[in-house]
Amino acid sequence: MLEKKISDLLVYVADPFNENNLTNQDYINIRKQLKQDFERGHSLLDELRLDCISGCGHISNFEEYKINNPYELLKFMMEKRPVRLVQQLQKTYRIYHKSGNNNKRVPFSKLTEEELKMIDISQYTHKWRQEVEKRPHHTYSSFNILKKRKLVKAKLYIQRNKNLGNLPHAVFQRQKRRKRIIEKLIKRIIDEKDKIGDSKNFNNSNCYVEDFFGLKICCTNWNPQNINNLLYNSKSKKWVVDNFIDHRKDTDKNINHLKYYLHKKGETRIPLELQFTTINDFLLDEFFSAENHVRYTSKRRTEMKEYKKRKEYGVMEERLQKLLSFL
Repeated sequence: MLEKKISDLLVYVADPFNENNLTNQDYINIRKQLKQDFERGHSLLDELRLDCISGCGHISNFEEYKINNPYELLKFMMEKRPVRLVQQLQKTYRIYHKSGNNNKRVPFSKLTEEELKMIDISQYTHKWRQEVEKRPHHTYSSFNILKKRKLVKAKLYIQRNKNLGNLPHAVFQRQKRRKRIIEKLIKRIIDEKDKIGDSKNFNNSNCYVEDFFGLKICCTNWNPQNINNLLYNSKSKKWVVDNFIDHRKDTDKNINHLKYYLHKKGETRIPLELQFTTINDFLLDEFFSAENHVRYTSKRRTEMKEYKKRKEYGVMEERLQKLLSFL
């Protein structure tokens, strides 16, 4: 039992068909194993980060920041943006968000996807400049709400010289929160249970959570080929990518976000999530898109309210809360 993957253990304890009748000692044994797994997961995440950085730069070029909440993450990412990117955003804001510059505006239909993103993000970065950068001693800003959400074991590594343009510019690593692990797992269990109907044909793999430990690499100059060279030509061959897609032969230059799930060779029990993105896409995805804003009631939250109305949700949640109390 204790040789199973993390997600298998979680599904076993959730016990969607109420068949396992776990004792307190069972909980103690499984919790002990999972605690070791999470400690090992953090160690592997550090190892993967060092390999990614050393594969395309020098480790000594990066500064480390411990991140307690999304506000701190946004603050450091905004402070460390390359000057060229800041100037592009300021220019874009003046053209598309200030009156009197209509003659310089290009119709949206003629703009590229990246140019449209630049227009979108420029209004938020301008707001940050007005509320935070220009008023450092002012206690209020609309971004303060980001301080209320906690991040778990999160760290940010950024190039000391923000204008080098090297790959990567920043590396963000974190552990998924206990609440989100439980929500995601139970939702998938219920979906699989509704689909299958009985325990005989229930497939645990359809309920797996693979992003307990995540690493996100933010780039200045986007090049999927270089990224895939990093994964494909790993000298040690110690990382196994579970869903590898070789973009080195891909001519689509509009790819701006790559996600992989991988594990260390011989340690299939502990999955890691590795993402590559641009600085702008990182800021949009994490902070400046409507559905990711803290005040926004996302589709996911609305869905979870419906799942939580089901009696079986509460039963499984109680079991998993008891199991994952160490997180």
